[in-house]
Amino acid sequence: NFGFPDEETFTLTQGGTYTLVIEGAASNTDAADVAFTMNVRPVVESTPQALSFNTLVSDSISVAGEQDTYTFSLTERHLFYFDSFNNTFDLTWTLAGPNGIEIESQRFASSELSTDILNLEAGDYTLTIDGETDFIGDYQFQVLDLTAATPIIPGTAFSDALSSPRETKVYTVDVTVGQQLYFDVQDNADVYLRLLDPVGQEAFNSSWIGSGIDITTPNL
Repeated sequence: NFGFPDEETFTLTQGGTYTLVIEGAASNTDAADVAFTMNVRPVVESTPQALSFNTLVSDSISVAGEQDTYTFSLTERHLFYFDSFNNTFDLTWTLAGPNGIEIESQRFASSELSTDILNLEAGDYTLTIDGETDFIGDYQFQVLDLTAATPIIPGTAFSDALSSPRETKVYTVDVTVGQQLYFDVQDNADVYLRLLDPVGQEAFNSSWIGSGIDITTPNL
């Protein structure tokens, strides 16, 4: 349908001669514009690359329809976070694993505060990066293993900085049942803040801490 975006890349299940049918809609009037231009492009499947956690991946979609794949294996359950460095809606990521599609078609531009923590069991996984429509360009991301987060001590101030304006860093803090925490923002920054419980569920989030608003959590 030429009134809609390009069709996504798909894999043909058998060889041979295929027939492409292009027809005018029955509702067309005599004045309908029925001229079109299209290109059936062969897409070379990219070679899967091994994914390293907590490491920035920099690559590119070099031709329209290209999909890049990254693989990893887990021997036990882990918590992960997909950290996008691209503010574009034309890039998506999908995660397939032992249960089929675990996370489907998440946009790079909507990762912050909307992407769930990945609570993944043991097994083999494939992460697919896909450029929608005619997207061609560079992308960057990292998959953070939350077990490698930096521990912080309640009551002790700490300072850090993101190496990129869109980077995510993670920290851990040990608390007891019913304990309250007061997040005392001492130096404003244009960043988001989320607190996750031990199984990766969000306890609360702040839209951003650039305003310097302090936060007291409910009883944990």
